[in-house]
Amino acid sequence: MTKFSNFLQNAEMINEKFNIVPLLYGSLGLEVLTKSSLNADDIDILIPQVFITGEKWKEF
Repeated sequence: MTKFSNFLQNAEMINEKFNIVPLLYGSLGLEVLTKSSLNADDIDILIPQVFITGEKWKEF
């Protein structure tokens, strides 16, 4: 399974469970956008800040 496939799988789960549409960014996002290999080591995603701070963090 590719890193992008992993992102899609996780994004679907996050969307279904929390109604969040995560944003792919970082080197993997750039790989997908430019269709060139940058040897991304990780998967960087953005979610709304409300899920990172406060009570929503426990839910997430």
